Amino acid sequence: MADPLYAHTTEDGPEHWQTLHDHSENVAQLAAGFASDFGMEAWAYPLGLLHDMGKASDAFQRRLRGSQTSVDHSTAGAQYVSDHYGDMGAGLFFAPLIAGHHGGIPNWSSSGSLTSLMKRLEKQTETYDAFLSDVDVPDKIDISPMRNLSYKTSGQDERLFSLYVMERLLFSCFVDADWLDTERVMSPNDAALRPQQQPSLEELDARLSDYVTNLETGSIQSPVNEARHQVLTQCEQMAELPPGLFTLEVPTGGGKTLASMQFALRHALHNGQRRIIYAIPFTSIVEQTAAVYKEVFGHKAVLEHHSNYDFSAADGDISSDAHFSYEQSLRERLQVQNWDAPIVVTTNVQLFESLFANKASKSRKVHNIANSVIVLDEVQTLPDSLLKPTLAMLEALSHIAHVSIVLCTATQPALDELWPFGSRPTPIINNYDELLEQFGTRTTFTTERVGDKAYELEELVEELTDQQSALCIVSSRRAARILYDALLERRGDAEGLYHLSTLMVPAHRSAILEEIRERLNDGLPCTVISTQLIEAGVDVDFPVVYRELAGIDSVLQAAGRCNREGKLAEPGIVNVFDCNELKSTTKHPNWLFKMKTIAGETLNWAERNNVDPFGQESVKHFFDERH
Repeated sequence: MADPLYAHTTEDGPEHWQTLHDHSENVAQLAAGFASDFGMEAWAYPLGLLHDMGKASDAFQRRLRGSQTSVDHSTAGAQYVSDHYGDMGAGLFFAPLIAGHHGGIPNWSSSGSLTSLMKRLEKQTETYDAFLSDVDVPDKIDISPMRNLSYKTSGQDERLFSLYVMERLLFSCFVDADWLDTERVMSPNDAALRPQQQPSLEELDARLSDYVTNLETGSIQSPVNEARHQVLTQCEQMAELPPGLFTLEVPTGGGKTLASMQFALRHALHNGQRRIIYAIPFTSIVEQTAAVYKEVFGHKAVLEHHSNYDFSAADGDISSDAHFSYEQSLRERLQVQNWDAPIVVTTNVQLFESLFANKASKSRKVHNIANSVIVLDEVQTLPDSLLKPTLAMLEALSHIAHVSIVLCTATQPALDELWPFGSRPTPIINNYDELLEQFGTRTTFTTERVGDKAYELEELVEELTDQQSALCIVSSRRAARILYDALLERRGDAEGLYHLSTLMVPAHRSAILEEIRERLNDGLPCTVISTQLIEAGVDVDFPVVYRELAGIDSVLQAAGRCNREGKLAEPGIVNVFDCNELKSTTKHPNWLFKMKTIAGETLNWAERNNVDPFGQESVKHFFDERH
């Protein structure tokens, strides 16, 4: 009797080794289950079944028993699916996925590289009759789902891009299944830590309802709070729409964090979607948003994933958070690999790198993006240079993967003509102008010190010194440092004077923000010099805000930190300015220079046309010029 073929060996001896048959069947079944979210089980199953058939080679079996010779075990499966499913048009769709399940999806051709798919399909490999006789390979695959991948216009570009996105989804299914089954055998302690049962979306919806009720009960009656209640109500009403693309435009300070989650949870429950993915451009806002959601839903329900996240508890230091156990830290390290959590709070970078990357490790989470609700907060910050592929990806996910997209902002960019495949998102809020009026005139803008009338540094320092409390936002870390140092020298002490930048470690930044809020609540003098990290999503309320000239959207976001609760007897003042010394000492990147240039032109356009330089007409003009 021939020795069995193995997929994985351990030091415990052959009786604990995993056979290639068992591994292949396990991965196939897991991958098919993952693909059920978008109706492609029949395609995921053979990918999982055949991905490791190269391990049946004599060379690989020797390697499992101690040989040091490197073995290519992924080419064989790629060659087999290319031949076996070639007549059905699925062969070359499957081949790069299996070929790249460790090293990353290869290009078809790359200047004669031996790692290109074309070269690998021509490579001489062993025969694998022993493996093929041990598994039941489907002879045919229904290709009709692929033929139907089109949008309203059924254009070729749309079908090709949909095929690309479907390829990414299927790659994720069997790659994650492969890693999970391997982990179960090779690292059983880790596998045991993965959550077997998580809070249901019904439970989370109930927790949010209780939280909002308590919040509104304890709030004073005011136009601002009444407007926030209207936003929540509209989000709840619109949640019963079928999956699709949506916009959520809420005035600054309008309770967007809770309202967007209200919509996402109710919408997911109504449409049978499995998780909420909340993506944000800046890590500082991710941290604050995740903290809010952990307070509402509990720590275990919210997975926070970004480059600054502190896993210190996993290294044995649990003193920083009494609610954060050593075991929970290890569990979260595992969960960030594939986003297996009901609520994920992450960055745009993590989300879109995963959706576009060819690497297996980054791709594992993609199948868990299917059948979800994605909230893109501060959507106006999406990079212009990447806007077309980004919007195309959002359209494709909505069309083929049962994903709903919520584009969330206080200053909705003009995207109507930019959707590559003609989508038209549905507004969740239909009375934005009325809401603005209900919020009242919380701020007034001045642009007297822009351009030729720019401040000298001494003038700006003197004016800030005369303010009881003020927030000043500048466009670079260097400018913030220069202005802070000049203020400190002028005042002689740092009492009530603060500096914020993204160079601060998250814990320090959070502590400083909390101290700032306490001083503002206590009516103590408070002057803050900050980079733009504070201008979106950070809940502070100053009577006066200074904002160095930037994009109109950035200025409006900064204005959201001024008279945020509408408590002042008179509108708060937002002073948009230039400062010669700060401008001359700062090397602006091209995108920032572009934003400042377009903003300056928009101010001139508004003056010529006698319109509000920061009203809806000017915002539209700014985004039209920007795009």
